[in-house]
Amino acid sequence: MRGLPVALSAALLLPMLDLPSAAVAGPRAGTSTGWTVRAAGAATAAPAVPCPNVPAPATRPPQPPPPADPAARAVGGSALATAGLVVPPSVPAAPAVTATSWLVADL
Repeated sequence: MRGLPVALSAALLLPMLDLPSAAVAGPRAGTSTGWTVRAAGAATAAPAVPCPNVPAPATRPPQPPPPADPAARAVGGSALATAGLVVPPSVPAAPAVTATSWLVADL
């Protein structure tokens, strides 16, 4: 009597052990059963990785006008309260930068 349940469970479970040859995917719209079966060896496309080297935009947004209130412009002294790049006179010209905005601060 004990052999019958073991034989029945083995007969029911053995067909399920053949899963490496086919993988079951999730529900799919438009199919009669809602499930699709796809071969396990089928190649799947790798997800696209975003490129870190993004080209500069074709047009740049307009720069905002500097604040009218002189107190709002005084960030770090009279030289730093001006609009534009502030460097000592002996420093060579800065390289071209494609960034829309950037800030260098000495804390």
